[in-house]
Amino acid sequence: MPLMFMIAGFCWSCKDYATYIRKKFLRIVIPYMAFNILDMFPRFLLSSLVRRPRSFGESVVKLLLYGGEYWFLYTLFVIFLIYPLIFRLAGSSRRNMAVFCALSFVISFHGVRISAFNIGSAAHYMFFFHLGVCVKYFAGGKWPQIKIPAFMFPVMIGLWLVLLFVVKGSWMF
Repeated sequence: MPLMFMIAGFCWSCKDYATYIRKKFLRIVIPYMAFNILDMFPRFLLSSLVRRPRSFGESVVKLLLYGGEYWFLYTLFVIFLIYPLIFRLAGSSRRNMAVFCALSFVISFHGVRISAFNIGSAAHYMFFFHLGVCVKYFAGGKWPQIKIPAFMFPVMIGLWLVLLFVVKGSWMF
């Protein structure tokens, strides 16, 4: 999953927020709803044949508030909603982008325990999404004015791996 969010960040661009959200809604939310609705009926009607049966009401609540079975699409859409605002706040400054990268890394490691609207998952995977955006700008040479040392991104990834194996003892993703 981290790689998926990093690739999504690498491919991210937003020029006009209204057009951007409309496109993301059509490409992510509509398939998300369709597949989750298709998933609801076997869980409810054929509950003896599925691994995790749920009532229809539980499925609707999970679909709308917690991401359903396709939580990663829900989380990606939440990130797509939030990230243009963060990017605009960071401006085109490498320093601000690096600060946000460090902040999102800390939030990703320590976690946000808000499950409604997948805010916790979005906060968790925002680091990888932002890292993808940073790699795109770094690799493309599109960074403005100030420079970030080339070793910063490998150091961040190395630190993340050390924290995964040494501190946590296993993959936390």
